[in-house]
Amino acid sequence: MEIPLHTPFSAGAQDLRLAGVRNVDGQALVLLRADDLVMVMAMDALSVSRVGRMKVGDPIRIKEGIVQQRGRRR
Repeated sequence: MEIPLHTPFSAGAQDLRLAGVRNVDGQALVLLRADDLVMVMAMDALSVSRVGRMKVGDPIRIKEGIVQQRGRRR
């Protein structure tokens, strides 16, 4: 199994799915899956609580670096 490329989060990315949450040196990081790569973004306390209620693979929306809510399911 190949490990996907990890990059910093870039604004405007589409079709993101939650890939996981990590805590590194006291900083919470969210892993966002976009096609064949994983984007990494630091989170604030509010976003940590929102992501904590989500499951891996759920669609996710990010606006101005803050987790808004789950993406729409169709």
